[in-house]
Amino acid sequence: IFSMAAGKLKAFLSMHHYNMMGLSNQRILTFFIIIGFIFIILLIKKENADLLVMGNLYVGVLVPILFSFNQYFLIKIDKDAGMVHNNFLREISYARIILSRWLILLLPQLLVAVILTLILKIYITQIHFSFIIYIILLNILFSLINLFFSIITQTGGAANILLLFFVYVQLREDVQNLINSNFFLKKINVF
Repeated sequence: IFSMAAGKLKAFLSMHHYNMMGLSNQRILTFFIIIGFIFIILLIKKENADLLVMGNLYVGVLVPILFSFNQYFLIKIDKDAGMVHNNFLREISYARIILSRWLILLLPQLLVAVILTLILKIYITQIHFSFIIYIILLNILFSLINLFFSIITQTGGAANILLLFFVYVQLREDVQNLINSNFFLKKINVF
């Protein structure tokens, strides 16, 4: 579907990357995210349970982290095919190729994240569009951080661990207290 849409929009590089990458990893992640989401919805709807915060953390933290775990794939496919040097000889810059692939992975991720957020909010409470924008921005932020770590470390596992460490540190109560005590850090605090 995304490949056909890219073709209709005359985004031929994106169409080529959709066909080349196949997004099988994205489909597997989406499958497990949806299964987890079903359990979250069932838990939230239990009587005498106030677990809305857990639902918000699921769509705002866990979903973006899981989706961003495959950012190393953008670089790895060239290494596996032995095409790294060929990409630098093309007319299109390698940075543009990676950016195109990143956007290709990001669009389905954002679609799934927004749909899950809408379901959560419609099913449980009212919709706040600022929260949906927040979820979109968190997905983009985590994806960019993981891509950055993937480029720096040249390994997917190290990038994933660094991203998890970044998010874990941010979620700790003592770190949040420290961040909230500083005016500048409080303004840029994503959580």
